[in-house]
Amino acid sequence: MDVAGALLAVAGLGAVIYGLNAGAAGDWLSLGIVASLLGGVLCLAALPPVERRLPAPMLRLALFRSRQFDAINATTVLFYGALGAASYLLILECQLELGYSAAQAGAALIPESVVFVAIAPLSGRLVARLGPRWLMVAGMLAVAGALVWLGAADRGAPYASAILPGVLLWGLGIGLAVTPLTAAVLASVGDTDLGEASAINDAASRIGGVVAIAVVPALLGAGGTSLAGALTDGYQDAMIVMAGLCVAGAVVTALFVSDARAAGPLIAPHPQAHGCALPDPHPTPRRS
Repeated sequence: MDVAGALLAVAGLGAVIYGLNAGAAGDWLSLGIVASLLGGVLCLAALPPVERRLPAPMLRLALFRSRQFDAINATTVLFYGALGAASYLLILECQLELGYSAAQAGAALIPESVVFVAIAPLSGRLVARLGPRWLMVAGMLAVAGALVWLGAADRGAPYASAILPGVLLWGLGIGLAVTPLTAAVLASVGDTDLGEASAINDAASRIGGVVAIAVVPALLGAGGTSLAGALTDGYQDAMIVMAGLCVAGAVVTALFVSDARAAGPLIAPHPQAHGCALPDPHPTPRRS
């Protein structure tokens, strides 16, 4: 086990996220918050050189030699960060500003899941014909539009006009984007690296969500006021910021993600085989 890498990753992310949360509620220049943020950044900065020297690292840096792999993971952090923070903001807005109960706030998002479940299989079939890039771009831009719509929801406005159109567009957007994103990240590496590539991308989505949620109080300006009061003044601006993250993810995808399938391993196989058989040292290229 890569104990050193795991400890550095957990300590680094934990300290940064704690500092972001605590800073929004207190003094950003206090010793504890500065030490937490600085310590977290130093731990994360130490992670690559430590991983590079290990024979069996938790995070195999050679995977990041693929520009497409880097671009998709950057897109994942942006897009899933926006999704996580926007979901959190919308639930708070529904309960604290629009007067919904907790059950009603949760039920308000059910149409999003229904549309996503309906669209995802179609999106998967379209990936084989069109490639992932433009489906991802269209999906992320649709989510950006949905967040702008939802950011304009006003107290007293009926659900059918204030929330439902944005939620339906949100479901359409993630239905278009998520399956192609998964296909693209797996297409960016060779077959022997699929497991590690998938794990890194999954971690990127979780990191994007937790970091974006950690900065929500700062975006709302909730330092010295109640959360309800901060939502009144900052909710729409925060949702626009999340929409901007979706647009940034779409731009990264359009510029750096290709529809081509990797023909074989982009890097040398790991010295310790991950399956029952060793990988073929001379794989036959596969057609897209």
